[in-house]
Amino acid sequence: MILLSLFIAFAIIGTISFGGGYAVLPFIEEMIVQRHGWLTSGEVIDIVTISQMTPGPIAINSATFVGTKVAGLPGSIVATVGNVLPQFIIMILLAQFVFRDKKISFMENIIAGLKPGMVGLIFIATLRMVDSSIFNGALGVDMFKNITSIFKNLDYLAIVTFIVGFILYLKKVDLIKIILVSAAIGFAYTLLPI
Repeated sequence: MILLSLFIAFAIIGTISFGGGYAVLPFIEEMIVQRHGWLTSGEVIDIVTISQMTPGPIAINSATFVGTKVAGLPGSIVATVGNVLPQFIIMILLAQFVFRDKKISFMENIIAGLKPGMVGLIFIATLRMVDSSIFNGALGVDMFKNITSIFKNLDYLAIVTFIVGFILYLKKVDLIKIILVSAAIGFAYTLLPI
């Protein structure tokens, strides 16, 4: 039953994953955190972090990681296939139009409408990642009710790492070096006697 749930959940994510990448994160979080409770919001951020270091799209990596955590190797296979299958079918159907040189103006209009929506979803994903990684979830819970809880929940290591990474990015430092510096900051923090 859990394998079927994994397949259906990630088939839904795969079907509505227009925009890919970070635009799909709100769908992933809603499906695996809120509906099924397979992961916490913090674990979703961990998946995003790991997905940036492994090859492949975030949605597919997420399916593999969630499937592995929930049901081991069979879960990872079922979740990954569930995520890829709808996209595969959609691409085959669309390819019929493209390779027959048919103009599909309705698709161009749909894509034009989807672009701003995807930017909005990426923005939502960014806010959730900032909340989870820097504020430890305090923004989403009671941002205006108890302003002191926001400062109480700040992750100062995350803030320092964010600032260093942002400065390095502005100075056009290679992205791999930024990842390595961020990892080094986290590792150095574990060595501090606190």
